[in-house]
Amino acid sequence: MVRFFIKNTMGPEGFVLLGLMCLFSSNYSIYAQDNVASAQLISPGERKYLLKKFVKSQTSEFKAVQAKYKKELSSLMSAQKARMKEWKEKEKEARHKYFKSGVKRAEKRAYLIDYFEREKATIGIMEEEKKKRVMEQNVSLDSIKTDQEAKLLKFKEILEKGESPPPSLWPEGYFPS
Repeated sequence: MVRFFIKNTMGPEGFVLLGLMCLFSSNYSIYAQDNVASAQLISPGERKYLLKKFVKSQTSEFKAVQAKYKKELSSLMSAQKARMKEWKEKEKEARHKYFKSGVKRAEKRAYLIDYFEREKATIGIMEEEKKKRVMEQNVSLDSIKTDQEAKLLKFKEILEKGESPPPSLWPEGYFPS
């Protein structure tokens, strides 16, 4: 049993395009599916099915964003590791060159103290960069979570009325099929 949805969208030239989508259901019917509420009511079984699909799609969207952020953080850490390795190699060459120039012991000690301070500052900069990225990601995830909660409430509201929720509430690319 299939339910057909006709979706109105504007084409690039401003013409109205009609797209046909299918949703498995308990009866056959055709009605307009847009931001306007549908005239046909849906059954309690369909409501339960749609709510389950909606929650699952939101969870999938959130996990996809989390995975994306985890990958970004991993690539940042790899880039930082490579930069640190390069920095240490340059410092090592400079240190060896400086020590071969015949400096005295006190100057060597001062150079090493300065080197350790530079190394500590470089590590601190990288840690701050990582913290900043993590904070940005957390803010973004919190924003997504809040948006999803609001959409879920709206979705449940529409379902309680017995109407079919508009596709605009669904996460992008997750309209039920």
